Amino acid sequence: MSKENIWDFIISKCDIVNIIGQYIPLTKQGKNYKANCPFHSEKTPSFIVSAEKQFFKCFGCGKSGNVIKFIEFKENLNSIEALKFLAQKENIDISSFDKFFLESNISSEQQKILDALEVANNFFRYQIIFEKNEAIENYLKKRKLSAEIIKEFELGFASANKSIYAKLKDSEIEDFAIYNSSLLSNFGNQNFFNDRLIFPIHDKYGNIVAFSGRDISELANPKYLNSAETIVFRKNDVMFNYFHSLDEINQTNEVYLVEGQFDCIALWKVGIKNVVALMGTSLSTNHLKELTNKNIILFFDNDEAGKNATFKNLKIILENLKKFNLNVSFINNSLNKDPDELYNLDDGISLKKIALNKIDLIEFLFNAFDEINKENANEIAKLNAYEMLFEYVSYLHDQWIIILQEKLEKSNLISKDLFYSLLKNKKKNKFSYQLADNPNSSKNLKYQSDDLRFNQYAFDSSIEQFNLDKKNKKAQAKIELQNKISFHRTTLIDFYIIVTSLSQDFFNKDFVRNFKNISFTDANQNLKKLVDYAINKRMENENCSPKDIISFLQEDIAQKNSSNDNVKYEEFLKIAKELENCSKDDLFDKLMDNKEHFQKKYQGLRSLKNKNKKKFIS
Repeated sequence: MSKENIWDFIISKCDIVNIIGQYIPLTKQGKNYKANCPFHSEKTPSFIVSAEKQFFKCFGCGKSGNVIKFIEFKENLNSIEALKFLAQKENIDISSFDKFFLESNISSEQQKILDALEVANNFFRYQIIFEKNEAIENYLKKRKLSAEIIKEFELGFASANKSIYAKLKDSEIEDFAIYNSSLLSNFGNQNFFNDRLIFPIHDKYGNIVAFSGRDISELANPKYLNSAETIVFRKNDVMFNYFHSLDEINQTNEVYLVEGQFDCIALWKVGIKNVVALMGTSLSTNHLKELTNKNIILFFDNDEAGKNATFKNLKIILENLKKFNLNVSFINNSLNKDPDELYNLDDGISLKKIALNKIDLIEFLFNAFDEINKENANEIAKLNAYEMLFEYVSYLHDQWIIILQEKLEKSNLISKDLFYSLLKNKKKNKFSYQLADNPNSSKNLKYQSDDLRFNQYAFDSSIEQFNLDKKNKKAQAKIELQNKISFHRTTLIDFYIIVTSLSQDFFNKDFVRNFKNISFTDANQNLKKLVDYAINKRMENENCSPKDIISFLQEDIAQKNSSNDNVKYEEFLKIAKELENCSKDDLFDKLMDNKEHFQKKYQGLRSLKNKNKKKFIS
């Protein structure tokens, strides 16, 4: 079987103008062709065929699609039959796709469900146009949904008093399709959608594969009810309005990603038609594949949920940036409203202005750092929030990293030393998901420095042994040997980050009084004393990078008369030089790669722990 998609193969081999021209007379008008619609009666031509896009659309009845879809409508065929019809008509060799047709049992089942969904869609559309009750009338007015919008998006209404089961049976839809199309509830043959505004969901070929129903009473839970997944519908494969906006997306090479259907409609109303919404899920690699070579513009609400959605979707975009040649931008939405709410402020004036205010990834990350700085009075919480943002910074290429670092330093947000030490602590493609998913995000961190607690095992050389099954003597001996070799360097990494962080005023203030109260193992006493020494220098308003500490120690050794002091300082000097080496070459990264437990140890230093845990000390 050919690896090429058979649908794309047939479409590429057919000239839509030539095919449609065999059924109706077409008149050239600019780049496009115009005709009276073959699917409904009209006096003024509203049926347009684009040779450039290989696409047709009737602005009267709303029917649209590619050449296969046209044959489906005109010849009253299902999609498989239309595909075969075109292949035969145009003498297209499809023998390399034999396996596709051998699997016709599955395709047949899928087609039966697609047929059922098409019947349901017409049923819902009939109700919203011809059988509107007072409740749906009022809701349409409230949401400013005009007749034009209803037709454009093929909106429908599912009345609780109209049986979809009866309609499907009257249409001679088989039971298999009726019970496997997510149109019936689990209770008898009752409607799945009741008193809901209906949005049809299309796949990339224009087939209706699912529905989304919005409660109009404001009493039902959930507000939005989506079709369950079926053999024709997977949430990770479809996006609301994708097929409808495909032309505009391809023309602009951009796509706005919003949260819901009404957000799509709001942007459409102000002339921004390259917009899609997800089906109650996050972006998937399948979604991104469809958006290859596009600039994805994230446009979510500016509240906490919207920010979380932005970061959650940004994560997967960054992971696949090169794979699908993507770019990402953001809407700088200072108001705490989604696109639909913005439209309703002043009939779209504010929405259009905000929707055109795009910023790039560097500006977005800078704003996120700046917001954390403004919203976190507690400095330890601020540093924690900064660190989480570096999970995203780690995906930037070197040039962008330099630009962001200089911008942050110039604004007195993060020093160069701290920036690069936090950056090294983040390994690409290793997301913790905290920033996107954790409800206790940076805005809600309420840590108090007086409550700070440190894990006494944070610098314990026997951390692996602590987690080891003590009965396994052989494995324990191996760990002990590894500790003897690598423990000292690993611990230096911990202290290197502490010393570097002391150059930051916000870290120094809260950290100083707590550090002196930490208990350490004997092996770590000299390291602890060296940090005490750095703290004292920092209290004297001196810099305290490892390089600075070396200079201070050399001066003190030259000035001290006591041999005991000199021995102590010379020992500190050796350690300080090793600390400085942690920032050189690729030693830091190598050690990070070899010590997976470092992340937990470092988090143990600066994360607040539950007060009732026995292993923590004040």
